[in-house]
Amino acid sequence: MSWSACNLAGKTALVIGGNSGIGRAAAEALSNVGASVIIGYGHRESEAYAVSQQLQLVPGASTAIVSCNVADIDDVKSALATVHAKFGSVDIVVNAAGITEFVPIMDLNAITVDMWNRILHTNVIGAWNVGQSARSYLQDSEVGNLVFVGSIAGLTPSGSSIPYAVSKAALHHLAKLLAKAYSPRARVNVVAPGTIDTPWMEGHEEMIAASRANALLKRAGQPSEVADAILFLATTRYATGSVLVVDGGLSLG
Repeated sequence: MSWSACNLAGKTALVIGGNSGIGRAAAEALSNVGASVIIGYGHRESEAYAVSQQLQLVPGASTAIVSCNVADIDDVKSALATVHAKFGSVDIVVNAAGITEFVPIMDLNAITVDMWNRILHTNVIGAWNVGQSARSYLQDSEVGNLVFVGSIAGLTPSGSSIPYAVSKAALHHLAKLLAKAYSPRARVNVVAPGTIDTPWMEGHEEMIAASRANALLKRAGQPSEVADAILFLATTRYATGSVLVVDGGLSLG
């Protein structure tokens, strides 16, 4: 059966962190091209439910929500099993779950071991939990692929904090290793956004202003623009182990 970014009818996508920001935009993009979309949430179940309700307005849409705390591998495995049992397959997994702390890079004394532990456990170990648990499902799909949401902070010495930037650099490398482990039957890729206007950035308007000044396109990005890249990575046939930068030229400024 042929498939393309214009038609994911009959395919099932689990979007972890799909209750807000980039994850929500990815869920909407996948639903708009016909995929059944399950919103995986670690917290804020009510937001996940609201997104699911919105997706049901798409003609012919099929959607659900499922608990999927990436820091808990048992929860990840349970979520995948639930999706497979309900929809018959797991074809696409998008992991948009992540956390940060906003600490200026020069303020080393403000960074604590607890901060490192929390960020690395969610952003790196959590990504590992997803990658390890999803492989068998995705390898059984004709289109199986996993897309992680990374960051240009993992490619350049920048970002909301040092632990966050290091976690994203590790995530990018993990994705390349997982791409080897998934091959040749499934794919793993990363989208690396710059500054995106999401609820994460509320109260940090100075970072958005800096992006407007320094990005070649002179603005921050929108979640839907990252979702376009996620949809491309989720459907293109020959990309695996790739890190696709979507930052308006910020990393070149």
